Amino acid sequence: MDTKIKVIIADDINKIAEDNKNIVSQNENVEIVGIASNGQEEMEMILKFNPDLVITDNKMPIMNGIEVIEKLSKMELNNKPDFILFTGDYSPELNSKCRELGVYMILDKLTGKENLLNVINDYIRIFYNSSNNINTNKVIKLSLYDRIKNKLRK
Repeated sequence: MDTKIKVIIADDINKIAEDNKNIVSQNENVEIVGIASNGQEEMEMILKFNPDLVITDNKMPIMNGIEVIEKLSKMELNNKPDFILFTGDYSPELNSKCRELGVYMILDKLTGKENLLNVINDYIRIFYNSSNNINTNKVIKLSLYDRIKNKLRK
């Protein structure tokens, strides 16, 4: 892959944020552009760095992960990032909200670390391949997402 995907990690627990950074950094196609410790920092970093993917905790000070995603969904941005919600408080309601907002994946904090690298690798393989650049694939990804979303509604 010619261009690395830009990733932001947001978690108010520093150890979890650092662990996630170390796991995600194992993929050579990833560039960590920021680590936020609350929702406000996360939002500022997203607007500053225009990441492709954000791995966010849900329960954080100032603004939680879902609130960040909701705010971004209402903004007119050229490229909105995808989100992986890394949370310790999974519920069917949270799952429903994440689907409504187009969250790429929900991972449980207790067991998700084991799967995080695989999820990142799959994300890159599905949406970004070596024959296309990232901006072109964003268009492909949106149409793929729309097809999946429409299939789920049937």
